[in-house]
Amino acid sequence: MAKVTVDLDYAAIGELMRTPEMEAEMVRRGLRVLENAIATAPVAKEGDDWDGAGDGHRGRYKGSFHLTHGPVGMPGATVLGDRAWCMVENDAPEALYVEYGSRGKEPWHILLGALLSGARD
Repeated sequence: MAKVTVDLDYAAIGELMRTPEMEAEMVRRGLRVLENAIATAPVAKEGDDWDGAGDGHRGRYKGSFHLTHGPVGMPGATVLGDRAWCMVENDAPEALYVEYGSRGKEPWHILLGALLSGARD
């Protein structure tokens, strides 16, 4: 059997990770995650108490997903911040409680499920 030696050019790989094409691929995948999150997000019913305030805010959580992206410098990144990135977030006040649960209420894990579904492509 023949022996093969591969030498990686890390500078070239780093350059590849910052190309517009890489950012476009990250956005394509992020849009899949965003669509999955919106499709599976719950809508508060009258009297739901997701955030402890008891006000419900029907549809606010479902309507608060957004996508941000860039070629480098992901906000808050301590590692891998030097490459193309895409982030799906929900900035509704109750997002933390919907995602992780609260006071004995089961978590929904909407973003986790959306990420796992979107990553299959």
